[in-house]
Amino acid sequence: MATMAMSAGRNMFQAYSAALQSRPVVTKMVTSTVLSGISECAAQLIIERAARKNVSPQVLQQQQAPWYQRLNYGRIAAFAAFGGLFFAPVTHYWYQILQNRLGSVGTRVLADQALFAPLAISATFAYMLTYDGKARGGAVQRKIRNDLAPTLKMNWTVWVPTQAVNFLFVPLPFRVLVVNSVGLVWNVFLAMAAR
Repeated sequence: MATMAMSAGRNMFQAYSAALQSRPVVTKMVTSTVLSGISECAAQLIIERAARKNVSPQVLQQQQAPWYQRLNYGRIAAFAAFGGLFFAPVTHYWYQILQNRLGSVGTRVLADQALFAPLAISATFAYMLTYDGKARGGAVQRKIRNDLAPTLKMNWTVWVPTQAVNFLFVPLPFRVLVVNSVGLVWNVFLAMAAR
């Protein structure tokens, strides 16, 4: 059984590697779309579970629809689209620039976290506020002014070590996959912060 699982895992890795060779941007876009959608779904379930703790049993009785019927599929699709259509292609080319223009791992991590991270977080806030219909009257600017600094601090605790390992040990074609994988957890936090 373990041998079959290892063989299946190896076959999946080989198929993914082949897809990265033949269509790198599209492969990263599909991967990011799926993982971003999963993380938004998880964020919704976590937020709902926390909210349910403060609700009376009578109200909970009225909300007995199965969990999958309570999800906001439009928001899941929007976050998935953001991951696939914006994040994946941008990071694909960004990591190539870092690899080709900056020599040391420390310089790459610094550039990534000082330049890319604030822009990506701000773009996420703007996109999701726009999706939620809340991007009017300076709301995006207020969100960035109020929430960018604390979100960046949390970002650095996760992404500085992740990117150091990523830039040091992971081959360039697989770096977006590493970020997407760690991003499963990070995007839950970011999806909640973007609200």
